[in-house]
Amino acid sequence: MNTGHYEISTEHAATGIVRRIRDIPPLHYTFEIESFSFLLDSKVDAIDSEKFEVGDYKWKLSLYPSGNRKGNGNGYVSLDLAMVETNDLPLNWELNVEFRFFVFDQIRDKFLTIQFGDNEKVKRFHRMKTKWGIDQVISLDIFNDSGYGYLVDDHCIFGVEILIIKGTGKGEIHSMQKLTPGSTSYKFRIENYSTRGQSPLESKIFTIGDQKWYIPYPKLMLYPIGDSRAKEALSLYLYSKNDSTAETLSKSKVVAKYKLRLLDQRNGNHLEKTTDLNRFESDSSGWGYINFCALNDVKDQSKGYLVDNTLLIEIDFIFISVVKLI
Repeated sequence: MNTGHYEISTEHAATGIVRRIRDIPPLHYTFEIESFSFLLDSKVDAIDSEKFEVGDYKWKLSLYPSGNRKGNGNGYVSLDLAMVETNDLPLNWELNVEFRFFVFDQIRDKFLTIQFGDNEKVKRFHRMKTKWGIDQVISLDIFNDSGYGYLVDDHCIFGVEILIIKGTGKGEIHSMQKLTPGSTSYKFRIENYSTRGQSPLESKIFTIGDQKWYIPYPKLMLYPIGDSRAKEALSLYLYSKNDSTAETLSKSKVVAKYKLRLLDQRNGNHLEKTTDLNRFESDSSGWGYINFCALNDVKDQSKGYLVDNTLLIEIDFIFISVVKLI
């Protein structure tokens, strides 16, 4: 009598079958057999489980106590998983499924799991192929040795877990936009800066490249003394302005990367910050910097940012992609 585990935790090269030991029982269905020897004595080829439901589909297990003789089950216990009641499904139905079988070790309270290896893990069920199985679930020599715990007092328990891989059909297409050198930037001139107060300033609507594909009407927004979150700093953002319908907006987004600059009008030492790739989801999407430049630096004449009470802001696009949701 053997008192050890039947532990195979790597893929068997010849069969492509992976066996592992785990504590958790099968999530979906167990198939318990009492008086297993009667099946052998009766020379029953296979015994089927009742129908059970997983993922809105009906299934059944088939157990071959002496192995599936039509396959490579000689000397093994074999198991099949079949879809049933498929007549009501659409004519060209198909289902991608990952499943694993279980054999319960009654001595150690563990489960031997058996499934196809990584290269064959997912099986396609369809009208012409409603059944998949594993011929060599467990060797009969090991299964019949009570020391392994799989057959104890002529009693054994099998099981199955079924993962249905359903495609949502959803995705997105990125159309990278070619930016023409010399036409990627826009300047925003703010005069009478010291009298502007707290209200945000918006640039004129401007376009970069093809309006049909780029952010249709981007605009710059400047908070002269910072927005409500700023810490004594000038805030600067790029907003998108889109006149499309809500339905069109829900199916089309824009991703952009760009540089925001506060221009040094005296020395050319501009303050420049480069954004990450930002996704403009709606008409009110805005991306930029809460604390773009300290107000003390803005007013510092040696910095050259404020000349004749005028600021110059520039945006320079690096990357634009139109994202179509499908």
